[in-house]
Amino acid sequence: MQTLTKTIIAFLICSIVAQMTVAASPKDSLRFDVILNRALVTDTAVTFAPAFEITSDRFIILSSADQLYLLGWGGLMHVGSKTTPRIESFAYTYDSLLMIIRNDQLCFMDSTGSVLPLYNLPHQSMGISSGKYAMYIYDQSPRYEKNALYILAPGGKYSKLLEMPYPISSVIEYQNALFFSSGNAIFRYSFASKELEAITALPDGNTILSLTVNTGNDRIYFATDQITYTITDNKPSVITDKMGGILKYLDGLIIFNIENQLLIRIMGLDEAIESSSQPGLSSESTEESRILTNKSIIELHNNGLSDGIIINLIERNETSF
Repeated sequence: MQTLTKTIIAFLICSIVAQMTVAASPKDSLRFDVILNRALVTDTAVTFAPAFEITSDRFIILSSADQLYLLGWGGLMHVGSKTTPRIESFAYTYDSLLMIIRNDQLCFMDSTGSVLPLYNLPHQSMGISSGKYAMYIYDQSPRYEKNALYILAPGGKYSKLLEMPYPISSVIEYQNALFFSSGNAIFRYSFASKELEAITALPDGNTILSLTVNTGNDRIYFATDQITYTITDNKPSVITDKMGGILKYLDGLIIFNIENQLLIRIMGLDEAIESSSQPGLSSESTEESRILTNKSIIELHNNGLSDGIIINLIERNETSF
């Protein structure tokens, strides 16, 4: 990994870290950073897979079918050499070794940037996620009747933890448990008790693509391909119905929308959610003389006002966003 590390350090001047380092903003202020957009993707003729990772150096790694990329201010830079068969998923171990799944092979990237196989997996197109000291491999393809979640311990041995009737789309390790999405629901698996419980669920017909957690306040975020949610009182609460995708949390909620090849970060979101849980607005809150802020818009939404009414209020009142 020394060659890869040196390459990343050399690329630091155009790294995403610079873009993600911002001054603190007021608690009622939401800020959106566009990290990647379609123009950049079109210019480089790259179509990204529905996955991304954040390195220990706070870089963002993306992937096409046969190539990994480092994302920074200067655009995209190749990481390692091209590889076949296609890249299905990838994640870093706790000691920063890049693990890659190709078809039914578990591989790793060596110090020269070559992708080398370790051994064959039970199925094709499996996903992989990192834990504190272990990795998790899971069936994310809809082609199987039973979809297993495996733990990969140091030393290369893996064992089955559980099976689900629906594909497993995302896994995170947190507080001595696994949180994962399968079908339209989010589950928690306890390592201590071996118990599995449902945390929350969307209506039938919805498929959760990804989930993440802000470890600073234990808030879970999850998303379909179109909508991003958080969990409030064990129920889904919409963050935005304009954008969903693959989620990570680093100094803000990062959303990678696959359809639009758009990667954004939302900052100030946790403060806004917490402030919106305060007592409701008074009857004077919707007067035309009121100056609308991000906080007040969130409060209006949480008090049940429709999007149409809120948009009308924005158009007819002074705003300070």
